[in-house]
Amino acid sequence: MKIVFLGRYNESEKLNGPEKFAKRLFGEIAAKNADSFFIGYFFKGSQSSFMKRLIGKKELNTEQHIFQLGILRIFLFLMKEQPDIIHIVTHERFIISLFIYKSFLKGKIIVTHHSVVKVELNNTILKLKKYGRFKDVLFERLSFKYADRHVFVSELLLESSIKHYSFDKKKVVIIPNGVDGIFSFAGKTIDVEKKLRILFYNGFNNVFSRGLNFVIDTLNQLSSYYPFELIVLGEDNAKNKIKPLFGITFLEQLSTNELFILMKETSIFIKSTEFDSFSFMVVEAMASGMIVIISSNVGAKDYIQHGINGFIYDKDSPEALYKVLKKLFANYYDLNSISKQATFVYNILNWDAISSRYLELYNS
Repeated sequence: MKIVFLGRYNESEKLNGPEKFAKRLFGEIAAKNADSFFIGYFFKGSQSSFMKRLIGKKELNTEQHIFQLGILRIFLFLMKEQPDIIHIVTHERFIISLFIYKSFLKGKIIVTHHSVVKVELNNTILKLKKYGRFKDVLFERLSFKYADRHVFVSELLLESSIKHYSFDKKKVVIIPNGVDGIFSFAGKTIDVEKKLRILFYNGFNNVFSRGLNFVIDTLNQLSSYYPFELIVLGEDNAKNKIKPLFGITFLEQLSTNELFILMKETSIFIKSTEFDSFSFMVVEAMASGMIVIISSNVGAKDYIQHGINGFIYDKDSPEALYKVLKKLFANYYDLNSISKQATFVYNILNWDAISSRYLELYNS
């Protein structure tokens, strides 16, 4: 079976969610199916010339068949190779042209949806150029209209997408993101008598509000009674808004190895009230034995049993996170049992299992 992945391939290990998904899934599929290719593009941000974006070619990894191609070369490659599967793994504007010549291709087009772009663009706190916004929404509309199969990373994302687009539900399958083996760690012990370290992901470039102010405000109410410190992976966009009454540290973006080391040494992971279709970090934190606390507006809730392997708080209740944390700090729960139970998520969401589900989809 000839499989072509279309999207963004990041050679670095400092990856955002969709980039991590694309890189990990391709690696697994290529190991199981030798006739697999990853085709990326010469993006403007990489200082590529117009001619390179049109007819350029760069081999990122010849053995694994990973290439960057200009838009015309992508067309010629697909027309010549006629792959059985074209899997769109990240949302990229250059892929819009694929839907123009789709009728000339024999294979199925599969799209993995990581978000509802229309909603994200409305919620962004950055000003984006109108032409760029138009192309982003156009890609999403075309993908929902013309793709042969739609993969959603969670039930929550599917429910959100249905509110904004019409598409054939018979073409839908839900396959979550996977977890790297490095995060599988069952040796964590948690002692609430000691100062607990809490990890919160706030993102970079301040594209969306992720609830940092809400988390700081909630923790301030507990800081007089319990010892803890907050580690924020991301930018300090809460500065001059709510002053933390506890120790707080901000970290830059980490590689996969650096993130695992941090999670291994940290006890609690909080995901705020903001919408998240799945969140790699939630399941990575679970696999590493962290106590995960997420809102009901996070897709990874499908893998959490409240009070057994993590906690889910009501996104519509301002006091819900406070109540969970207060019980946790007061040693109401057996945190080491919860930590142990959380690590079992790796048995379900390891990349071998996830890639096997994609292979079943390709062959269906």
